[in-house]
Amino acid sequence: FFVRGSSALHACCSARARLGTMVLLPECRAAPSVSFRAADMAGEVRRSYVDQLLTRAWSVRSRTGSHRTASWQAFCGGVAACGLAAGGRVACRGACRPHDAGAARWRLPAPQRRRRGRGSGCVGRLGRRARGGGEEEGLCFRVEPQVGRGLGVIASRALREGELVISERPLLTYRGGDAEWVEELQRQYVALPSQGQDAIMALQDSFALSGVNSVPGIVRTNCFMRGMGSSDGVLCPTASRFNHSCASNCEQSWDEDLCEMQVYASTDISVGEELTIFYIDIRAATAERAVRFRDFGFVCGCPVCSAGSAASDGRRQRLQELVLQTGAVAREDPARALEMVSEATALYDKEGIHVNSFRKGACQFAAGLSQRLGNKAQARQWSSKAAAYSELCHGATHAETLRLRALIDVGTG
Repeated sequence: FFVRGSSALHACCSARARLGTMVLLPECRAAPSVSFRAADMAGEVRRSYVDQLLTRAWSVRSRTGSHRTASWQAFCGGVAACGLAAGGRVACRGACRPHDAGAARWRLPAPQRRRRGRGSGCVGRLGRRARGGGEEEGLCFRVEPQVGRGLGVIASRALREGELVISERPLLTYRGGDAEWVEELQRQYVALPSQGQDAIMALQDSFALSGVNSVPGIVRTNCFMRGMGSSDGVLCPTASRFNHSCASNCEQSWDEDLCEMQVYASTDISVGEELTIFYIDIRAATAERAVRFRDFGFVCGCPVCSAGSAASDGRRQRLQELVLQTGAVAREDPARALEMVSEATALYDKEGIHVNSFRKGACQFAAGLSQRLGNKAQARQWSSKAAAYSELCHGATHAETLRLRALIDVGTG
């Protein structure tokens, strides 16, 4: 179910029982808000990029049916970084270079580098350095033991929906389909400084033999996919500390331009509340979700699974049916398909599924259907909603958000 690739390594996201000691990493950062990102891009660069997006949007509009295919893929597989979630030998498809054993941070090639603010190490965009041990100075979370759940991430202050919680560069990357991925991961691991190696080995290995952790096993247990449909994966030790919940209050997103895994609050969060993400597509009944977790020796004890509500199972089963069936219905009856999308968005609200990437995908698909039906005003409304949801789950300057904003400007979904 939305798993790309031929092995467990390519699973959308794997079970991660949180064990070990918290290690604060040089490229792990959190933010009090997402507003700073707009200032990261020089005005001329931003104008040039948006101009490219506008040109691309007109090109897409002129190709009959192309926007429908993209929208349907988003509606079906909008799992932020687990399957909506870097490369192997060349990290992030060449966008960034592997960690240098003698360096404190990853590097972007000059043509793609964004200004990151002052300082070094964990300073990042916020200008704050991490404290070793538990809670980072100025950050919005702390990592601490949870009863029966290993380590967990706890909000140290209130968070707003759409707020950036953490932005972390991967320590290890792999390229899907690379036959030598194990050897490549080992080479990357050996090149890391001791701090990075310790952070990796502190993570859970659900594939350990005789209780001995291995780098490939840790990666298989904790990896994130780099974007929707990607078979390339990344290992981000601090992001891996976020536990799973079928009623998650955060969601992960891969930023290709920054070469970073990010986590955003998907609803308002109170101080002391555990921050959770989703490891699999949660639009399925409890029994089906349990089967997927069992492959990794993981039993979900979130409130939804613990309650075992038949009503909840019915709503999630219906959501799964809508996701799987709406594309086929749209080919013959776009009006009926639009009704199905509206039903799905209502079910998200009723079930309390706070995953803005799901809603973004549904709105994208609805915009394409409205366009086919000749209702441009409705298409624009759906496109505006999709862009708003994208900003909540990816950030204001993410390429996907800019693309959706550009589509609104040119009048198409």
